[in-house]
Amino acid sequence: MQADLERAGRWVDTYSTDLPADQPLLWLEEPQVTRVRVLLARGGEADLQLANHILDTLNEVADRTHNLRYKIEILALRALLLDAMGETGAANAALREVVDLALPGDFIRVFVDLGKPMQSMLRRLADQSNLNERVNPIMAAFPKDEKVPAEPASSTTRANLTLPEPITPRELEILKLLRGPASKKEIAMLLNISYLTVRRHTANIYRKLGVNGRWPAVARAEELGIIPPR
Repeated sequence: MQADLERAGRWVDTYSTDLPADQPLLWLEEPQVTRVRVLLARGGEADLQLANHILDTLNEVADRTHNLRYKIEILALRALLLDAMGETGAANAALREVVDLALPGDFIRVFVDLGKPMQSMLRRLADQSNLNERVNPIMAAFPKDEKVPAEPASSTTRANLTLPEPITPRELEILKLLRGPASKKEIAMLLNISYLTVRRHTANIYRKLGVNGRWPAVARAEELGIIPPR
């Protein structure tokens, strides 16, 4: 929460790898859930794979112990994980599922505690799926200083939403770098993510824009107004 990702990462790397097998989740803050949150913030390929493994195990424990609160938190983290992996459609579907599960019991704090990444996903879900009535009670609970400021170039957002599947913020970041001279390996280094992650995001960008290469993707994005022309 203090944005000291380096120290948090050291804690994650040295924390016991033993996962709760048959223990009920009785902690106010389950350490393994905290591990997942740090792994998502760090965002490397191995981090995301480990986060996925931990969530699989925690989901089984939540089901066995009938712990709805942790079930909701685990599913919300799964939505964030899918989004970080560039699987936007699956991430939106997972978030819709967890919103439907959470609202009858007013489980709103779970979403707020996940901060800006969750807030951005909720806003995107409402914009794309006409779910304002269900999402607004959750959005209203976020502190004012957590709200994501509107982009000055709102035309970029509008242009992006014209696509069947919008470009995610991370994909947009990579798309802008694809316009420059940096190779995919150099882009990975600049963004502190793995080369395989860049390749996956790039493939998603090409698919969403309906092109088959780097320069056609840049040209198409400029034509649509997703990135400003040079």
